[in-house]
Amino acid sequence: LLWLSTTETGDVAERPLRTPGERMAWSRLNGENAVCTPDQCAAERCPLHMARQHAEQSHILIVNHALLLADVSLENMVLPPFEDLIVDEAHHLESAVTNGLSFSADKRFLETVFKEITSERSGLLADVLRQLGASIPGHMREQRDGFANQMRHEAGLAIARLDEFFAMLDYFLLDHLQARAQFAQTIRVTSAIRVQPGYDEVEISWDNLSKHLQVIAREFDKLADALDNITVQHDIEDGDELRATLLTNGRALEEARKNLDQIISAPRDEMIYWIEVFRERVSLHAAPLHVGPLVESHIFAEKESIVLTSATLRTADPGSYGEANFDYVRQRLYAGHANELAVGSPFDYEKSTLVYLSSDIPEPNQPGYQQYVEEAIVDVARTLNGRTMVLFTSYAQLRQTAKAIEGLLQASGIETLAQTQGASRQQLLKRFKDPNSNSVLLGTRSFWEGVDVPGPALQALVIPRLPFDVPSDPIFAARSETFENPFYEYSIPEAVLRFRQGFGRLIRRKSDEGVVIVLDKRVLTKRYGQAFLDALPPATILRQRNNRIGEITLRWLNREKESL
Repeated sequence: LLWLSTTETGDVAERPLRTPGERMAWSRLNGENAVCTPDQCAAERCPLHMARQHAEQSHILIVNHALLLADVSLENMVLPPFEDLIVDEAHHLESAVTNGLSFSADKRFLETVFKEITSERSGLLADVLRQLGASIPGHMREQRDGFANQMRHEAGLAIARLDEFFAMLDYFLLDHLQARAQFAQTIRVTSAIRVQPGYDEVEISWDNLSKHLQVIAREFDKLADALDNITVQHDIEDGDELRATLLTNGRALEEARKNLDQIISAPRDEMIYWIEVFRERVSLHAAPLHVGPLVESHIFAEKESIVLTSATLRTADPGSYGEANFDYVRQRLYAGHANELAVGSPFDYEKSTLVYLSSDIPEPNQPGYQQYVEEAIVDVARTLNGRTMVLFTSYAQLRQTAKAIEGLLQASGIETLAQTQGASRQQLLKRFKDPNSNSVLLGTRSFWEGVDVPGPALQALVIPRLPFDVPSDPIFAARSETFENPFYEYSIPEAVLRFRQGFGRLIRRKSDEGVVIVLDKRVLTKRYGQAFLDALPPATILRQRNNRIGEITLRWLNREKESL
């Protein structure tokens, strides 16, 4: 209520949700519940209604990928009708569609549904009973109470079956996961897993739980129909809204039950299924195997004109030593019929950017590699008095590096800003951009793109490793299996696109200049390494020893005074 009086748009971006309780409250209030009637929204000046009204009156509408895909999945019920679409950062379209069509659930998710039913004083069912009150005849109260008692009985049984199901799942997973892993672990639910000893017990336990979920979903619908009849005969305040809420909850529960049934017992060939375990939390997930056909049928075929644009849509074919092209993105998005245009960059990379390839550093996973990385970062940071960003591919290496270099840099008056647990990306960037801050910023995946640090605040960008996907990631692993040569046909193109995104963090204005330092020797020693270099803009490339990074960086930035 305090926030409501100060918000300008009603958008959750204005209101940080810091605790699980706040997020739970928001889930019951936000516009995604779709339980408000248009008339009530207009009368109450609902922020969602006002946003939609503004969109209807606009000539150009800017939305994020998620909202675009929500409109597609809900058959154009979210956005005003449109025929022309420009998709910016289109290299993300595949992952955006994947995320939009993915499903996940854990024990807490289902417990929340049951609490909406079993709670005597709060929750959806209690709200319905309280709203109806004693204003209806006795025979209708009996009908109302009969539905409520049946739902609470089923929910009580479901809670017991829920505990049994997750206990059985935990027991099955003991033989398939590391006992004391520090990070989240995943296991793909494949046909090979489904025939393992003990999995049949998981299926039986799920079947027992599923039956109760199915009954509860039907009871939501029955109670909604009964409420509709009561509302017609009696003046029940907010009766239509309560009925819409009941129907929404019933449909959501049934949808979740069907998704969980696919994961456990009835898999589909076009889906990927996996279980994730992090500490004591077990969650179940599903995602589409291929999104190209979906993009083709639901986006390309439905609009009059579509433009896909991004600075990183092209990749070079590994080993071909040829110019980067659009072939990979065409294949992934089923966009074979699209016209193409590669527009030159407004930046003169050859004069502004030096790509420094460390020639004597060990390859990743070889002895001494990490020490070389730490020495290179300290060398360039001391040379520039900070002004350095390092893009890691894993939190583990980031933490190890931060611990090793922090003291050395602090002795030189340089602050180490690391994206460790709890550190806000926005706060780190604000501190890094501060003209009075001599700092080095260590970031992981979220810093590889969407980061804008123009001017002298950033003059050196360090890439310790080529950004290959983790082979064990369930989606990546499943999609890899669809290629004859997954490393060259899938892994390398994906890494090249991300590499170009990281490279793009350095030069943000025509006046910017600096050095991109690549500490992964595989760009020089592996046949596929040239694909990464071919995908870059035509910058100046130099191969040199690791211990000359600081020296040559300084000479590059002062190159008008002296030559390399």
